[in-house]
Amino acid sequence: MFAAGQNLKALIHIDDDGFFNLTQTEAAMSHHIRTLPPPLSIFAVLQRAGHFTDTEMYQVYNTGIGFCVIVAETEGDRVMRITAEHNVGAWQIGTTLESPVRTITIKPRQLQSREDDFVFLKEPFPLWPTSPR
Repeated sequence: MFAAGQNLKALIHIDDDGFFNLTQTEAAMSHHIRTLPPPLSIFAVLQRAGHFTDTEMYQVYNTGIGFCVIVAETEGDRVMRITAEHNVGAWQIGTTLESPVRTITIKPRQLQSREDDFVFLKEPFPLWPTSPR
């Protein structure tokens, strides 16, 4: 992306603070996650073994999102082409907007950040099914 002259707004490693790493940008932003890739099965094991709620899972673990590249919306398709050319799996998971308040909304899980925690926007449901369907 650097070699292609891509205008990168932020590069964010999603590690031990889970999705809250998104709030560590210089500019205040709100992040609206619209879609998530299928999670790795290890996260279901961790959630069951640790009796973790969805809010805890997304606050602590990356749940399969290891790295975020934030670009202008008009640049998203170009980033996807670059990652595909290099055989790197990538997803366009949402949008980021300048905001006076740093927030994260994970729509597929109905989660919204409130200070250092996630809260449910509506009734919670399991991150992964607990029994086969």
